[in-house]
Amino acid sequence: MLRHASLRVSHVFLDVDGTLVDLRAAFRAGNEAAAARLTEIVGRLITPSYLANVRDSITVEPAFRGRPAATHRAEAMRRILATAAREDATDEVVAAYVAARNAALGAYD
Repeated sequence: MLRHASLRVSHVFLDVDGTLVDLRAAFRAGNEAAAARLTEIVGRLITPSYLANVRDSITVEPAFRGRPAATHRAEAMRRILATAAREDATDEVVAAYVAARNAALGAYD
């Protein structure tokens, strides 16, 4: 079972039409931070696009279909870490993603 970094809710946005918060930039920052941390841990280059491809491949697997995006992200990170026998670092990589995403989560000017 995957454990996730604890989350503290600091803001709640009701952004129905996508004009209040730049979520794409926040997700991009999170993916970049996670890929950088994965690269350090596994000892080979992990790009944000590679991480996204692994995540996307998981979304269509029967066991993961319909599961939350956070579950897909964590499983992608765990699978990449498994290539270096470092699944124990999954929570650390998830935390790097969350911290970078949250830091980049800002309202449009």
